[in-house]
Amino acid sequence: MENRTPSTFSSGSFLVFVLFWAALSAYLDRGIIAVLIPDLRQSLGISEIQVSLIQGISFSLFFVLAGLPIAWLADHYNRRNMLIISVGVWTIMTISCGFAQTFWQLFAARAGVGIGEAVFAPAAYSMISDLFTPERRGKPMAVLSIAYSIGGAASAILAGLVMNAMGDTKGVSLPIIGFMEGWRLIFLIAGAPGIFIITLMLLLREPVRGVPDKRGGIEDGFLSFLSRQWRVLLPVYLALVCAPLAGIASASWATVILVRNYGFTVGNAGLALGVILLISTVGGSYAGGAIGDWLASRNLPSGRLPLFYIGTMPIMAGGLVPM
Repeated sequence: MENRTPSTFSSGSFLVFVLFWAALSAYLDRGIIAVLIPDLRQSLGISEIQVSLIQGISFSLFFVLAGLPIAWLADHYNRRNMLIISVGVWTIMTISCGFAQTFWQLFAARAGVGIGEAVFAPAAYSMISDLFTPERRGKPMAVLSIAYSIGGAASAILAGLVMNAMGDTKGVSLPIIGFMEGWRLIFLIAGAPGIFIITLMLLLREPVRGVPDKRGGIEDGFLSFLSRQWRVLLPVYLALVCAPLAGIASASWATVILVRNYGFTVGNAGLALGVILLISTVGGSYAGGAIGDWLASRNLPSGRLPLFYIGTMPIMAGGLVPM
């Protein structure tokens, strides 16, 4: 029986506050590696193909494989506790990236980050759905999108600041640990906020689960629901795949392009990329949530879908810009 006692720590606002910092930390951990490619290659002696495997399949494959089983667990077990464990896993794995000595060690650490972060979305979105009505969920979701945007931008800015601060020293000497190269230190710094996130999550209480919406027909099974609604869900899922594909692909190699083609240092490339991401994504994330709630309140047949159409235009325009 779940706790139904009202509490400040089970309120929607506090939940969104905690999830904001968790989402920011997740994307900080996820995006940091893109800025460190030149130093990673030099230090570990890995090829660009291996770099692409570390950035892509090592994270995404295990993230995807863990997704559905974890979503099932989120439907049946305490989501707050799952989030605490997940933050602990991705924090440890991010820090482990800083100690990797070979391609396979880094690959395994990145896979661990993917498994840990696979918990966040199903657990977080489920908790938000229990504390916010459908017409009020857009803004809380937008807050998480803003956190993703800030985290992605902060990863580039953090890497740029640390690399510039080190200059030609290439590393620092730490107590007990000893000498650490700059890129290794950045992984340690990126993982450190996890301790703060876990502390906040310990103050949360598991929300009371809402009654399933019988209009959706999901009470008779997820696969059965998909089979009836595939005409609606298939294009939505494709959109959710294609949009991040374009964004992640460009962000993953933007630092390399700035260094190779335009003479940037790694530090300056990280700072430039971070500022661009911060300006271009935070406003769009909040506007999307606010406009989505406005569209939902008007009970239009298309609902929030027009936002997808509008959102594809900048992606298409950006893809046509020559490097």
